[in-house]
Amino acid sequence: MNMDRESVVLPPAVTVLTDLVTAMAEAFRSCGGTATRRAAMAASVANRLGGLNPSAGRPNVERCAMPSGIAMDDIMEEAEAGPMGAVARALRPVLDDVSWEETYREEEIGRDWIMRSGYFDIASPARGLVRSNDVASGFMIMGPELVYPEHFHPAEELYFVLSGQAEWRYDDGPWQNHGAGDLLFTPSMAVHTIRTTRVSLFLMYAWIGDLGVSARLGRP
Repeated sequence: MNMDRESVVLPPAVTVLTDLVTAMAEAFRSCGGTATRRAAMAASVANRLGGLNPSAGRPNVERCAMPSGIAMDDIMEEAEAGPMGAVARALRPVLDDVSWEETYREEEIGRDWIMRSGYFDIASPARGLVRSNDVASGFMIMGPELVYPEHFHPAEELYFVLSGQAEWRYDDGPWQNHGAGDLLFTPSMAVHTIRTTRVSLFLMYAWIGDLGVSARLGRP
């Protein structure tokens, strides 16, 4: 049976996921176009996200619940009202399907971190809602007055602040404050530290390069 393209209706789970990936790609694309490593990576991430197919088979992973210390409703409301509100609004219908993750064990980083932080992949090789072998991208939350100690990873990374604010330090450089709408570039193997203020920090992140090696605490 022949069917016009306009008459094909995708399942809601696929359409909302497509809307989210498109919004993420557009956010990164809006920061490309200048001759900096940050802009070049943003453009590359946008192209890679834009080339994904959310209607393809998803990785079959066990769903892990959100940490109990995260005030997700408040965080989402602030993000939806912020400069990257289109991304937050596209994310909301997908939240029930995500699998929250934690890179570190409690004995490595402490109970407070485990209870008040977390992240989830939207696109990644293994645990995202969309399978991707050349970009990992998703969302991360840190609660108020929380420190992400010195850490590093082989992949290059972008942080896009959706809401809240925090201070970043790279290697032994000065602390620098960043808030909603800011985009930060982290080179491969660069040591970086994040500490939040009295409000939660909500980030969209992207990795390209070596996606198979997780972040490690300390210095190389």
